[in-house]
Amino acid sequence: MYSDVKVKIDLTKPAGRLGFGIPLLLETGAESAKPYTECNELEDVIEAGFDTTTNTYKTANLIFMQDDAPATIAVEATQDTAEVWLGKAENTSKSWRQIMFTENELNIDTEIVSIIPAIEKLDDKIAFFSVATDDELTGVTKTGVNRSFVFFCDPSATGGLPVGALVGATAGLTPGSFTYKNMILKGIDPQDITDLDSIHEKGGVTFLTKAGDNVTSEGKTLGGEYLDIIDTRDYIVQQIEYQTQKQLNTTPKISYDNNGIAMLESVAVNILKEAYNNGIIATGDDGKGMYSTSYGMREDTDDADRVERRYVLGQFSFSLAGAIHEVEITGEIII
Repeated sequence: MYSDVKVKIDLTKPAGRLGFGIPLLLETGAESAKPYTECNELEDVIEAGFDTTTNTYKTANLIFMQDDAPATIAVEATQDTAEVWLGKAENTSKSWRQIMFTENELNIDTEIVSIIPAIEKLDDKIAFFSVATDDELTGVTKTGVNRSFVFFCDPSATGGLPVGALVGATAGLTPGSFTYKNMILKGIDPQDITDLDSIHEKGGVTFLTKAGDNVTSEGKTLGGEYLDIIDTRDYIVQQIEYQTQKQLNTTPKISYDNNGIAMLESVAVNILKEAYNNGIIATGDDGKGMYSTSYGMREDTDDADRVERRYVLGQFSFSLAGAIHEVEITGEIII
């Protein structure tokens, strides 16, 4: 067949997803420091100084092999301890959100217990830990710990931190569109679990087989909060802060009157509407999203705030859609 048109197809890997935040693989206590580097593929990890034998590379491999892998991850090596590194603003101000520590095994009694309070001080970060046995968390304080996630899973033949598979499967997704329970993961093996309740009571999550699929057993943080709730809360706060700042940056002047206040309120309304469309916010009995905004009028503001050009009467609220994690069905047999 003759044709003036030729079509060429290249087989390429799927593009990563943007998601919410960048996963960071941090090697602490390293012999030599390697700078924070953002990577879009495994070759970038090697170029950043982490060869194929390192836990950083192996964990990056687990991240990138997941179906909805993030477009970008970050790697770094520091001579500091994790606690010291997390205490430096120049480190925590970067765009990473999910952090994993790539030493072969962190000591629960000294290292992890010192990392937990350091990560809890940060209002937009999450620490993911891999632990080989649930016995290691016996006695660890869990109260109020909502930014630490502990995954009980032995490393598989691929090596790396098993929790990297979970981060890889979720970091590229839009908050509100998924929960961390029953996530199907690649590259790690299901565990032989004899007492699942005990693991959950200690604040951990593991990996097992349900209905022929290998999935995560639960989706809660060490302190018992659902991690998708932390994600969605952080996401909406971040978006309102960011988009409101953009409005201030790109508008020559937002007048301190009801028209200017309406401009600010419209930013929050648009973000909440998008969150509703993404499944973050619940639908009410009227078929509409369960969210609202209330931005006080100019006449409600204080003279002192107007003099300082400070507006403090913006408010919003919403009801999370949540998710169904367990199902009970009652049947009846009629003879």
